[in-house]
Formats: sequence, structure tokens, C-alpha cells
Amino acid sequence: DQMANTLELSAGDPLPVGPSKAYAGAIDKTLAALNKADKSGQAKLKSAKTPQQQAAAAKSLAKSFHGAGRTLARQDLSPADRGVNALLVKALRQTGGGYDKAASAAAKKNKSAFSKAGGDVADGRKAIANALAGLKAAGYDVAS
Repeated sequence: DQMANTLELSAGDPLPVGPSKAYAGAIDKTLAALNKADKSGQAKLKSAKTPQQQAAAAKSLAKSFHGAGRTLARQDLSPADRGVNALLVKALRQTGGGYDKAASAAAKKNKSAFSKAGGDVADGRKAIANALAGLKAAGYDVAS
């Protein structure tokens, strides 16, 4: 301990230990907006009576997930947070991509492609859950 107390940083900027308050705030704000849009989009998708309505709902969901990914990708992060953030951004984009496929399949009235896209969405959502578990392990208080 005595030796560690004498160490000084000779170059660069010191980074605080533990979770970043700014990043935690960005995650909270982004996920709150995404959860609201997701709930609304899921309700629209569930109540859709036509392929056009399904396509519109899936497109809206895709936009929400891609937007959340873009928001988090723009964060200025410490090296400690970059890896888990990259996993979360990738998972959000993957889920958005699944909804893009669903929207395209619904617009083409392709039931089998729409069903397959549902599997892609489920895989993306699992990846999001895994990334959120990584954030929790890193000390962030996030709902999974």
C-alpha cells in the first residue's frame, strides 16, 4: 500500500474506477425510450390485421432498435466500457435487422420469411439480454 500511494501518472488522463455516471445515464435514457417504443410497437404488431399493418409495425420496431444502437455507439467511453457497449450495440442492431426482415417479409406477404425473421428477432433479444448481463457484471444497474 505504501508503494502504491507513491505512484504518479506520468502521461495520459486518469480514469475513475467503477461505472461511469454519464454512461449509466445514457444507458438508462436510451433503454427507457426503447422500452416505451418496443411496448407500443409490439402492441401494434400483435393487433395488426393486414400484412401492411404488420410491415409498418415491424418497420417502426426496427427503427427504434437501430436508433438505440446508434445512440449508444456514439458514446465517448472509457476503455473498460467499450467492449460491453459494443456487444449491446451489436445486439440492438441485430434485433433491428430482424425487424427489418420481418417488415420486408410482411410487405411481400411471405409468411415463411416473416416467421424466420421472428427467430432472428428472438436471437437479437437474447443477445441484448446477454449484453445487459455484461453491464450488470461491470457494475451498472440495468433492467434485463
